[in-house]
Amino acid sequence: MAYEEVQSPVPPAGRTGTSSTSLFNTASAARDLVRRAEYGVAAALPRRLVDEVLAEALGVSTEALRTAFARVHGESIYRALLKLRVELVDLTLASDPALSPRAVAQVCGFGYFGRFHQIYRRNTGRSPEVGSTRDVADGAALQRARTAVAAAVGRLFEGVEPLVVAPAEARAVDGASACRP
Repeated sequence: MAYEEVQSPVPPAGRTGTSSTSLFNTASAARDLVRRAEYGVAAALPRRLVDEVLAEALGVSTEALRTAFARVHGESIYRALLKLRVELVDLTLASDPALSPRAVAQVCGFGYFGRFHQIYRRNTGRSPEVGSTRDVADGAALQRARTAVAAAVGRLFEGVEPLVVAPAEARAVDGASACRP
């Protein structure tokens, strides 16, 4: 009987609904939450969303969001979302090799290309510029990169419910947002 109580806890009397921590007792609930959070972050690029704003937009506490990321990825929100942004750069460059790696990195929220290069190499084992002479991040290159990244986000998150975050709640990264149309 004690085993059944642990497997299906009953909320205390006088309390309705579930707490945010009990929402993530299942791996599938944590995966769904993390997937929506990742989609929200990817859709907001090049702006970065802080944990608190992301959690609020998802309707959970920051601690519940951190717990879900730890359960799904085994690492912090920051690390998991950094890897997601690297993956988006990789998918975008793979889909259109004519794009400037610098422009795609900037659109994906990496303000300093040198640091991005280190992170990309650490995560993928290769340089983002292999055989590339396209090192331009002018207005036209950024616009092409924005379009390509949006397409990659659409493919990666097909079927995921979108997350709406108010524009004032995200922070721009360096000059990337200044080039937005």
